[in-house]
Amino acid sequence: SGPVDAINDFTAHSLHHQIAAVALEHGKHLLTQKPLAVTVAAGQQMCEQAEARGLTLGVFENARNKPATRHAHWGFHGGPLGTLQMALIGTVGAWWAPDLIVAETPWRHRMIEAGGLTLDIGVHQANLLRYIAGEIVSVQGQTSILEPSRVRRDEHGQVVERLTCDADDTYFANFTTADGVAGNIVASWGGHGEKTLMGNGLTFYGSQGRVSGDEVTLDDGHSGLLSSLYEAQAGAELRQQHFPHDLNNAFALNQLDWLTAIRENRQPETSGREGLRDLAVAYAILESAQAHRRVEVAEVLSGALAEYQKPINRHFP
Repeated sequence: SGPVDAINDFTAHSLHHQIAAVALEHGKHLLTQKPLAVTVAAGQQMCEQAEARGLTLGVFENARNKPATRHAHWGFHGGPLGTLQMALIGTVGAWWAPDLIVAETPWRHRMIEAGGLTLDIGVHQANLLRYIAGEIVSVQGQTSILEPSRVRRDEHGQVVERLTCDADDTYFANFTTADGVAGNIVASWGGHGEKTLMGNGLTFYGSQGRVSGDEVTLDDGHSGLLSSLYEAQAGAELRQQHFPHDLNNAFALNQLDWLTAIRENRQPETSGREGLRDLAVAYAILESAQAHRRVEVAEVLSGALAEYQKPINRHFP
């Protein structure tokens, strides 16, 4: 079938750094799923390996490419919402609640395999928040295992598998950014009864208005859809940069950027280094929860704070 130039890795978290080591050693460009790696140390190793060989390393972080993410970024960077001041994200009971095995993948509930909600969903949230609000510099986190036992049910609703969980299924985090933005994130795979969403989706407050999901209200009295304002006011060049070839599928856009980056001998927008920072933010939540204190993301990124990650690093030398 001809030589292989690049590898698209769709495996579990625990395999990312292992596949990267082999792929990069053999000169293959790589796109890995999020999170980048099982720990920050493993992710740092991946980035260094790719850089040493001049290879393209991307993280499949489709949250960056979603229209809502692009619209919100524009709204606070040249758009009508002014300077971003606050961010609120909250979702409880929307996925696999209250006690289903997430995506029927038991490893997602094992701490030693970098399972848990914070590493699964938190990196998505870290990526879009860093993009819209600037670098996250500190985090105060709290995590829980609300459902220590989870199940898989067949089509008749009968329990056919049960497992004990030791990775978080719920987290709360307060963060600050280098640009002075403050925010709160709440997420849970638990939650009995009806699901709860904060606002109409991602909610941001700026010096000239508010956007929640796609609904925007401005100080000048305008209310409507941010997507409509983007289409009417964002320049054609910017729209084409965000959505080349008029694509709006986040999965396709992320893959396209990676493939284009290989051709142009550059790193993709969601590069390994970007993924490493997302991972450090997610781990800052977990490290903060364990240390019972506010954590600087730089502590986690440098490896100075890695207590939560110690057993994982020992397990995957």
